[in-house]
Amino acid sequence: LPAESEAGNYSILINVSDGTSQDTDEFTYTINDVTYPLIDFGDGTEDNDTAFARDWIYVNVSVTEENEDTINFSLYNSSGVVNSTSYTGSTRTINWTGLTDEVYYYNVTVNDTADNSNLTETRTITLDTTIPLISLLYPQNTSYNVVQTTLNYSISDTNLDSCWYSTNNGSTNNTITCGQNITSLNSGQGSSTWIVYANDSAGNKNTSNVTFFVDSILPTISYVSPTNNSGVLVYKDYIGINVTATDDNLDIITIKLYNST
Repeated sequence: LPAESEAGNYSILINVSDGTSQDTDEFTYTINDVTYPLIDFGDGTEDNDTAFARDWIYVNVSVTEENEDTINFSLYNSSGVVNSTSYTGSTRTINWTGLTDEVYYYNVTVNDTADNSNLTETRTITLDTTIPLISLLYPQNTSYNVVQTTLNYSISDTNLDSCWYSTNNGSTNNTITCGQNITSLNSGQGSSTWIVYANDSAGNKNTSNVTFFVDSILPTISYVSPTNNSGVLVYKDYIGINVTATDDNLDIITIKLYNST
C-alpha cells in the first residue's frame, strides 16, 4: 500500500474467480498527508533584533516537504503589511529593496497540498542610514586665558548606541554615557583639539571637534641695567628704561611714563 508520504486518492480492484466464473469489486480510499512542512531560516538571513545601515532585507529559508504547494514571504512594519509575496515553485529566497529607515518584521510560511502549513519565527530588523546629529558646544574655537576643564555637546539619534571623546586629537579615547557632558578635564597650555564621537546601533558614526588655544601663565618682567632704582634723584633730562620679559607667547611690551598729574 502507498505510504503517508504518497498522499492522495487510490482505487483497489479485487477480482475473485473459481475457474468457471469470476466476480470483481472496486473500492477507493484516501491517504491523508498529516505531516507539517519543516521550515527554517537559512544562510544569509540576519539574526533577530539586528540593525544595519542599508535599504534592503534578504531572507533565505530551507524547507523539507514532499508535497509543497506554496511558500509566502511576508514583511511588516509598525503600520502593517509592507509586502507579501507567494511562490508555487521551489523559491527559497527574497530580497526586499528600496526600503526606508524603519523597524521591520518578517516571516515565511509554507503550505503543502493537504493544506498543512508551518512558518518561521518572526524576526525583527532595523534599517537606519541616518548618522547621529552631534555638535561640540564648548570649548569654542578661540583663545582662553584659563585652563579648560569642561566639554559640552549635544547629541540626537533614534537608535543611539555609544559615545566617546578625545582631548588629544583622537590619540586616546574615553567612553561616556551619551548626552553626558564631561567635567574635570585639563586642557593644559597651548593648542588643543577635542573631539566627541557617536554611533548608532546600525553602525552609523559622526564626530564633532574644536581646536582652541590656552595661555593661563602670566609673563614675567623685570627692570635691568641701566634702569635706575626706584626713588633715585638723577641730574639729566631723560629717563632710560630697560626690561627683560619672559613668556612662551610674548606679544607686546608696553612701557608707560607718569607724573604727579
